[in-house]
Amino acid sequence: MCEREKSKEELLAELEALQRRLEAAEEALRESETQPQRITDNMFDIISQTDLMGTIQYVSPSNKSVLGYEPEEVLGRSVYDFLYPGDIDKMMPDVLTAIAPNSNARIEYRLRHANGHYVWLESVVSPVLDDNGIVTGGIFVTRDINDRKLSEEALRAREEELRQLTDNMLDTVIKTDDQGRIQYSSISWKPSPSFKGFLGYHTRKLFGHSIFDLVHPDDRAAAMTAFQTGLSTGAGRMEFRLRHADGHYLWMESVGKALLDDQGRVVGAILGNRDITERKQFEEKLRRTASELQTVFRALPDLYFRLSADGAFLDVQAGQAGDLFIPKEVLLGKRIQDVSFRFSQLFQQAIDQVLQKRTLAIVEYAITISSDKKFFEARFLPLLEDQVVVVVRNITERKQAEERLKYLSFHDMLTGIYNRSYFEEELKRLDTKRQTPLSIIMGDVNGLKIVNDTFGHQTGDKLLIDAAMILKDICRKEDIVCRFGGDEFAILLPKTKKETAMRICNRIRKSCAKTERDLVPIRFALGVATREDLDQTFDVVLREAEHMMYRDKPLDSRSTRFSMITSFQRALADKSAETLEHGRRIQDLVTEIGNRIGLSDKEQGELILLAALHDIGQIAIPSNILMKPCYLTENEWELIKRHPEIGERIVRTVPDLFGIAEAILSHHERWDGTGYPQGLQGKQIPLLSRILALADTYDVMTNGRPYKKSINPGDAVKEIKKCAGTQFDPELVKIFVETLSHAIHS
Repeated sequence: MCEREKSKEELLAELEALQRRLEAAEEALRESETQPQRITDNMFDIISQTDLMGTIQYVSPSNKSVLGYEPEEVLGRSVYDFLYPGDIDKMMPDVLTAIAPNSNARIEYRLRHANGHYVWLESVVSPVLDDNGIVTGGIFVTRDINDRKLSEEALRAREEELRQLTDNMLDTVIKTDDQGRIQYSSISWKPSPSFKGFLGYHTRKLFGHSIFDLVHPDDRAAAMTAFQTGLSTGAGRMEFRLRHADGHYLWMESVGKALLDDQGRVVGAILGNRDITERKQFEEKLRRTASELQTVFRALPDLYFRLSADGAFLDVQAGQAGDLFIPKEVLLGKRIQDVSFRFSQLFQQAIDQVLQKRTLAIVEYAITISSDKKFFEARFLPLLEDQVVVVVRNITERKQAEERLKYLSFHDMLTGIYNRSYFEEELKRLDTKRQTPLSIIMGDVNGLKIVNDTFGHQTGDKLLIDAAMILKDICRKEDIVCRFGGDEFAILLPKTKKETAMRICNRIRKSCAKTERDLVPIRFALGVATREDLDQTFDVVLREAEHMMYRDKPLDSRSTRFSMITSFQRALADKSAETLEHGRRIQDLVTEIGNRIGLSDKEQGELILLAALHDIGQIAIPSNILMKPCYLTENEWELIKRHPEIGERIVRTVPDLFGIAEAILSHHERWDGTGYPQGLQGKQIPLLSRILALADTYDVMTNGRPYKKSINPGDAVKEIKKCAGTQFDPELVKIFVETLSHAIHS
């Protein structure tokens, strides 16, 4: 079926409708073309387009509000004309990268504002492609980020300032969670780099670890308790030891503050930590020092006081509580005058002097405690502007030592009487007319050498002591008795005439005479001189007294020595079996032998003396050894064997006895050389000693001793014959036997 042909009217109607649609489409097209323009014209961001060389082809009106330029002012110009010089090198490669096909990049840079300053901008860059897909330029959507950049710059500057601060501070700052684990919530909360500086750890290795893992085991419980307490109270402080990376521990002082979230819940803590190792070491050293000082206080005998300017006791220290005569609690707060009015003025003067002159002041004082006088020395030293330290020491022993030293400086240590120094000082004191006439007696103890040689210096010392006591007993109270030196004594007699001094000498001699029966009798050689007036010097008077003493000595020396030896003989007879009868019997025997061998008169005389004195050295041997009825010990025998040497020294003190000294020394030598003390042999032994040995042995055997029974003469002769050539001279044995036979027949 054929379609119906349209009428002219219908065709016109359709044509009009098509025209209207065409117009509508054109209007829509125009609207679509102006819509982006309106959008870009009203955007805060800048929309711009450039070719590949950076020439601006389009820019939105917002350019005026952001950079101060009208669009027409920048169109056709290169974007690089406005770019900050420092950003050019970075901008160009970034742009080329951004406009690459299928690329979409974000870049930041600075453009010059119309007023000359630079504004930070951020652009999102997209490529512009032609119909063939070739990049012909770029579309820039640009936003003003200047305020943000300035804020970021300020923040970076602040962060850098904080970083510099934390990097160079001695303290560390750590953020932890509420369990003490180290966190890195932000860079500003990272542990300070100084944390590595003094603990040796890098912060990355500590991330997530508990701070308590580093705490010393002994401190861990207390540190955890303090941490939790700080979280609950909002803040806290604690001291503990943290382990260094190399294993040793450092002391830390940590000040913590709790961190809260937006709801006010505790989520962690900020810990400021300071290395206090040196302080702790110093405190420990201080503690030890204090302990040592306390030990010193207890060990030393000193007392320590701290006093105020008005003399109040602020502190008291004593080695022992007993060293304080007044308890510490009683002293504290009281002034010196409240405790001892007697010393208050003395002490206050010392305090004033020390505070004014800032120098040491020393005060000595004495206290009588339980009838015992004690001496003290107080040393005052400035402490503060209005305080002093006083060190008090008991110097009683020192004072006593000083007194003792003073005593010894003027007294003879052996006899206890005054010494020569005191004598000379007294001469100066007595050098006045009022003391004249002044007499001086000089005395010398006779026989001291023989006593020292015989009995030893201990007996000689006793002789001097006894002699000094005689002088003190005889002299008057005002007389001054001194040991002048060695065996010499001197007596100062103030206001004493020579006649009186002579009478005193006579009394001294009479007192000495009472010791004649003693083992060691006392005898003085005495001399007297008198100072009649001040024209005479003491040197002259002393020389005269000494001269008179030495004149007295030669007249007495021979009798002194002989009487001393006689005393020794008498004493020896009292303490041993060496009786005078034994000596006489031996004298008879040796005289007969001497006659038979033709000795001279001098030799005969010496032989008789030898018979009497041969055992004089036994005076120095204890009687319990001499009379011991049993065998002697080795030490006792060695002591007995010394008597020949002692005897020799005794007789050598008397010139008339020098001739028998060698014979006494050798009278126990044996013909075969096994005797003592020198081990002489044969005719090395003096003849007199060989003769004496025969007579002495025979008399001992026939008369006995406490340690040995006597035997008859015949047996004694047989024993002597048997010892001829060993103990005795064989030739003398023959003569001795003949002498005995002749005596028996007579």
